[in-house]
Amino acid sequence: MDFNDSRKQKLEMAKETQIVFANMLLAHEADADWAPAEGEWSLRQIAAHMYLTEKDCFRVRFGQLVNDTKPEFAYFNHDNWSFDGMAMRDSLEKWAAQRDLFLAELEAATEESLTVPTGAHAYFGTVNAMDVLQIATHHDIGHMGHLRQILTAK
Repeated sequence: MDFNDSRKQKLEMAKETQIVFANMLLAHEADADWAPAEGEWSLRQIAAHMYLTEKDCFRVRFGQLVNDTKPEFAYFNHDNWSFDGMAMRDSLEKWAAQRDLFLAELEAATEESLTVPTGAHAYFGTVNAMDVLQIATHHDIGHMGHLRQILTAK
C-alpha cells in the first residue's frame, strides 16, 4: 500500500469515528446535561470537549508540524475547564466543521510535509502530522468506549 492509499484510509476512519460518536451523543440530546456521577462530565460537556480538542489541540499541532517549527507538546486536557453555555448540538456541528477542515488540510498536504517535520510530545514521543491524525482518531475511539460504558449504566 502506498502512502496516498494509507492516507485515504486514515482520513476515512477519522471522519467515520467523528460521525459515529456525534450520532451517539445526538441520540441522547434530550439528556444532554446528564452526567454519570457528581464531578464527571455531562454528555453536553463531552461534546464540547471533542470540539475544543479538535480546534485547540489537533488542528493547532498539525499546523505547527507542517510548518516545521519543531514544536514540543505537553499532554492536552480540559480538566477544570468550564463548558458553560456550550450547547451539545452546536459543539457537535463545530466539531464536524473542524474535523472536515483538518481532513481537507491533510488531504491537500504533501507526503513530505506530513511525515518529515516532527515534534516532541510529552506522552507519545516523536510525532509527525500523520501521527496527529492517528491520535485524534484514537481519542474519538477512547471516548466512544467510555460513552458506551456510561450510557449502559444509565
